Amino acid sequence: MAYKKASVLILFLLLTLTAFFGALSDYDSDNKKIHNLELVQNKLLQLTYIDEIITQLQKERGLSIIYYVDKSKKYALALDAQRKKINFFINKASKHIPIAKLSLKRQEAIEIINNSKISRFQAFMSYSNLIDTLLHQSELLILKTNNSDIKNSLIFYNDLNIMQESAAKLRGLIGAILTTKTISKQEYNTVIILNSLLKKYYQKVKGNIALELSFEKNSVKATLSTVNKIINIPNLNAKSLQAINIQPLQWFDIASTSVNIIRESIIQEIVI
Repeated sequence: MAYKKASVLILFLLLTLTAFFGALSDYDSDNKKIHNLELVQNKLLQLTYIDEIITQLQKERGLSIIYYVDKSKKYALALDAQRKKINFFINKASKHIPIAKLSLKRQEAIEIINNSKISRFQAFMSYSNLIDTLLHQSELLILKTNNSDIKNSLIFYNDLNIMQESAAKLRGLIGAILTTKTISKQEYNTVIILNSLLKKYYQKVKGNIALELSFEKNSVKATLSTVNKIINIPNLNAKSLQAINIQPLQWFDIASTSVNIIRESIIQEIVI
């Protein structure tokens, strides 16, 4: 009888310990899930801030290159407003991501623009290099994401970022070309490369993202029409560009609509 009671007691203890360790294992598992979720959320927050700074830098680059070749009041006012806007976003983002070096490099780029020390293409590239640094930072965050579903979504997000940067580069570079009605061989080749990149990544992401990305809208058609006119000019002299009858700021607004269509898809992809 005592043996049976002891067996029952041992069995009860074993069941209790099993339940306890099972609960402890579940607790550890839940803790890991919560920790992983917090890491993912933190990465998404950082990506959101990087994304916003990239978008604002792209606008500043475009206006800066137009201003670089024509320092009239209307361009100066538009650029000044954009610089104030990006200062706000950088101050806000600095609490979450390390961007002190980027801020310093941006100030150097501003000095270059203000003093006109180099060619406009080099000025254009000084901003583009800043944006490339942020795109690389964003890509590293994506590659270090362990959750496969979220990672796959963020890969499309990265592809969209490349699309947005290609469209934004076209906006800035063509804005400068239209301002002076001149184009260098280097600028011409860059327009062709950027246009090809835009089309390549459009085919890659189309149908694979949550928000429908369409290049059929009138504003986008108008943008691509101007790009094609640049690509198809018979030669690289000013006379060939005179037929493209669109003002730089008007072009900037139209091209921004195309950039914003891509950006809407980026925002949708990052919150999944």
